[in-house]
Amino acid sequence: MAVPQLQFKDCELDSITLSWERAEGTGYKLEFREILVSDWAGCRSIAIAPEQSSSTEMSTKVTGLNPSSSYIFRLYTVTAAGQEVGPGPEIAFDTEVVSCAPTNKSCCTIS
Repeated sequence: MAVPQLQFKDCELDSITLSWERAEGTGYKLEFREILVSDWAGCRSIAIAPEQSSSTEMSTKVTGLNPSSSYIFRLYTVTAAGQEVGPGPEIAFDTEVVSCAPTNKSCCTIS
């Protein structure tokens, strides 16, 4: 059983959405850590149950991340018997940068 390649889908200030090609009846475990952390010992992980769907794509939104930060992600497949296969290749993505620029077109007058 091969581990699918993670793909970037979207990011916000405190979240990153990833997707991958779904295998029928397979669960997944997504591990992630900030890029400055040197090992996986204290990483966070998300268990993702198998989906009964006609879609060939799975996706998940990882929340609670730090703005303007880089994270490394890796994916495991989980068999029906609970055996983990992987991890797949590690891949790094960034959350959005905090900006001082206005986010809308409204303005105010300073007297």
